Amino acid sequence: MKTKHTPGPWMAVKRQDGWAIEAENGSPVAEQMNNGSDMGEADAKLIACTPDMLELLDFINDAINSNIRIVKDSPLHDDIRNLLRRATE
Repeated sequence: MKTKHTPGPWMAVKRQDGWAIEAENGSPVAEQMNNGSDMGEADAKLIACTPDMLELLDFINDAINSNIRIVKDSPLHDDIRNLLRRATE
């Protein structure tokens, strides 16, 4: 799939005034300011997983279009669980 966004992986980086999302080469992708709540870190981690989520969704879409079954405890299922864990822990 061809995309126009900054290539991943992205990382959530703690800053003095909140969180930033950076590309692998350290260039800024986004800033997520801390709004005084505990959600800032969680939001930053979720945003940082976006390129990997898009890639995985594209792969799943191709699998569905090719009539490939996605089964429990398969390597693809492991990838899904690992990405969900990274985005929410």
